[in-house]
Amino acid sequence: MKIFGNMLIMLLGLSAASVYACQVDNDCALGSRCVRTAGQLNGVCQGGNNPGNQNDKNPYRTPGDFTGKKGNTCTLNTDCGIGGKCVKGNNYTGHCQ
Repeated sequence: MKIFGNMLIMLLGLSAASVYACQVDNDCALGSRCVRTAGQLNGVCQGGNNPGNQNDKNPYRTPGDFTGKKGNTCTLNTDCGIGGKCVKGNNYTGHCQ
């Protein structure tokens, strides 16, 4: 029971520390756009010269992102940490998911 209580406290602490991602295109760097999954309020800045990294006003971070790399610019899956994937269209660079 004590373990369950400790886990609950840890999860609540993680959720309170989350930073908001983009909600509209203006939240992103010039040339980037805010892309959201259907039904989600927050999204990830994509496109432009610096998609989803510290150059955007609010880099995307999620409590489940233990590597802190989701939303960062990448060229390979290894840029995204363990379990991450580099998603890119027809560009050389993409963003970590």
